[in-house]
Amino acid sequence: MTELQRILYRELYRKSFYEFVKAFWNTADPSKFVDGRLIKCYCEIFQYMCREWVGYTEIEIKLPEKTKDIEIIDIRQNKHNLCLAVPPRHTKSMIFNVFGPVWLWLSHPIKAVSISHTGALAAQMNSKRYSIINSDQFKLFFSDITLQTNTATFLKDSRGGELYSLNRNAFTGYGGDVIINDDLTNAESARKDQAEMANAWSYYQNTMPSRINDINKCIIMNIQQRLAPNDIIGHILNEPQLASTYAFVTLPAIFNKDTYIVCPISGDIVMFKKDEVLWPERFGDYSALRYQVGEAIFETQYLQKPVSSDRTVIKPDMIIEKDEVDVPELN
Repeated sequence: MTELQRILYRELYRKSFYEFVKAFWNTADPSKFVDGRLIKCYCEIFQYMCREWVGYTEIEIKLPEKTKDIEIIDIRQNKHNLCLAVPPRHTKSMIFNVFGPVWLWLSHPIKAVSISHTGALAAQMNSKRYSIINSDQFKLFFSDITLQTNTATFLKDSRGGELYSLNRNAFTGYGGDVIINDDLTNAESARKDQAEMANAWSYYQNTMPSRINDINKCIIMNIQQRLAPNDIIGHILNEPQLASTYAFVTLPAIFNKDTYIVCPISGDIVMFKKDEVLWPERFGDYSALRYQVGEAIFETQYLQKPVSSDRTVIKPDMIIEKDEVDVPELN
């Protein structure tokens, strides 16, 4: 590779998050990179949400005509925050939490924090970030970015950039320019314990807001699989003032109507027809997976239609207590 080629590729990777992910995937994950429309949409959504830090030149995009049978997902809404609902095992953590913060470092020594429901998952993401930054390929193009600190939860570079990966109970004392919340509730625990939902929302409502470095530039992302009506996205939707600060993107495993997703960086519009699947390159038509997990879980976590995590027939809110004098006699 000539010096000119190195400079041109460096600029390409800095300008396009999608190109960066494709080029550096093997430095973080030995498994084969499975591309697809989903990955392109992820990358363009992330890059647009981070426009305050990396810059953005608005382009004219002609949208299809909106009808009741068409869904248009367009995040160009001047919102600072993002709620993304997507099925499990659809590489959202790799794109948003592993590659995303590292790519932001190419333009700015940002302080990015990744929060998950377990410390082990958070540490795994930080380990993969380290693999990217420490790879020969990364050093070839970005030799100006060197690590000074490398721990299971914390990476710091020579310019002052900081990348944290923490569980939701360990965020106190830290701060961030970009906060990426990734599955704040454990799916299995949430189905058995309503306290898991309450604890996650307590973090989101009380702990997280106090950790923001700059309220005018901070970006909050909540990426998750839907678990129940009262999961994090459910709570946000139930508070109109809070919901007004978020762009919402819901990507079901199988689309129930023709859906157009606007890619704000390239100007492309990605289309999924009704009954088309989200990531056929990896999951085929989802029929085998649907059978394995069962219809209730598939509907909630894969189709993003949350049902109550309490599977009992009689729910607590169905029971209305009355004084004895108000109860009619039974004949």
